[in-house]
Amino acid sequence: MSVFDAGELARRAGVRDFILTHMWATAGFDRYQAAATAGFGGRVTLATPGVELSTM
Repeated sequence: MSVFDAGELARRAGVRDFILTHMWATAGFDRYQAAATAGFGGRVTLATPGVELSTM
């Protein structure tokens, strides 16, 4: 599944916040962000070291 496809699937499932994990730095985080946003159409958070998330 591509990053775009994952974003599109999340959008179709009604996901509020899409958090992208399991990425390789050599592929470029900006490319991941752009593809996920294009598929999802909403806010995409990259789960990088040090990121803190809240369920509230």
